[in-house]
This record gives sequence, C-alpha cells and structure tokens, in this order.
Amino acid sequence: MPSTERLPPGGDRQEKGMGVSHVPTIALLIIPLAVIEMVMKIVALRDIWTRKDIESEARWGWTIVIVLVSTLGWLVYLLAGRKRREEEEIL
Repeated sequence: MPSTERLPPGGDRQEKGMGVSHVPTIALLIIPLAVIEMVMKIVALRDIWTRKDIESEARWGWTIVIVLVSTLGWLVYLLAGRKRREEEEIL
C-alpha cells in the first residue's frame, strides 16, 4: 500500500546527504581557493617574464611548470626559483 506521508521538497535527496544546502558551503571553500591559485599563477608568471636574469629556456621551462602543474607549479617556482635571484642580489 503506498504511503500517504508527504515528503518535504527534496525529501529523498536530503536523506541521501545530497541536499541543496551543501552547494553554497562547497562553493564558499572552492571559489576563494581558485581565485588565490589564479592570482599566484599570475604573480609567478609576471615575475618570470619581467626578470632579466633568466635565460629563455629556463623562462619557458618555468612557464610550463607553472601552467601545467596546477597549484604546485607556482609554489615550487616561488620557493625554489626565486632563491637564485635573491642569492645573486646579495653578492
């Protein structure tokens, strides 16, 4: 016999943990991280292409790493690639 109990809108989705209320929470986490990643990629790429002390092959190599390796690309460049420049300025 069919149940006469009325479910709230989206009632069955809520039981499975896929309610609409989870979407804004996820978006609030993902969007700022995506914006930070894009800004950091732009910062790293701008630094590479404005420096005079990087050779052409190294410049293209770092560009490929930053663009293709997602988050780790710009992080590796900013941690490892910039050290060479800072060490040369000290000398």
